[in-house]
Amino acid sequence: MGDDEAAKVEIKEILHRYCRAVDRADRELFRSIYHPDAIEHHGNFEGLGLDFVDVALGRAGGVELWQHHLTTINIDVDGDVAYSEAYYISSSVFLPDADGNREMWDLFGRYVDRFERRQGKWKIAERLCVRDFRHDRVIGPPLSKEKHIQGSKDSNDPSYWPGFSRNPVTAATSAGRQGVIHE
Repeated sequence: MGDDEAAKVEIKEILHRYCRAVDRADRELFRSIYHPDAIEHHGNFEGLGLDFVDVALGRAGGVELWQHHLTTINIDVDGDVAYSEAYYISSSVFLPDADGNREMWDLFGRYVDRFERRQGKWKIAERLCVRDFRHDRVIGPPLSKEKHIQGSKDSNDPSYWPGFSRNPVTAATSAGRQGVIHE
């Protein structure tokens, strides 16, 4: 694998790490995608990427569940700088209202990033979050007729359970936590 191809693989892993970090509210993982001086342009937020981590995770209080999905990813590598455009779909399910209904937003857009390789590590140097459109709707309460393992927006999620996580830090911190089975 050539240097450009290896860079593209590493950059794709960082893009996917962003999705997991946001969806699981994993501050440490989230911070790992940015260089310390990286700039984030995300809606009303304009500032350091590391500061955006706290802003984004602070929004999680009213959200029951987030899922970020990447589709088309284009990456151009030019030495120690790379440019990417990653199409995303972000779904948010908000906590229920008094009637048990939940609002769901599907956001469609692109992450337009400049990556830089510093000291051998690729990370985001600047990100533009481009929103193309949004679809909102009201959904009912969660289905509970069948047994299933419930996901979680934090390190209680089954993907962090010992034996299911390849990240020794996350597996160690989630040791002993039990998942929730709903009927």
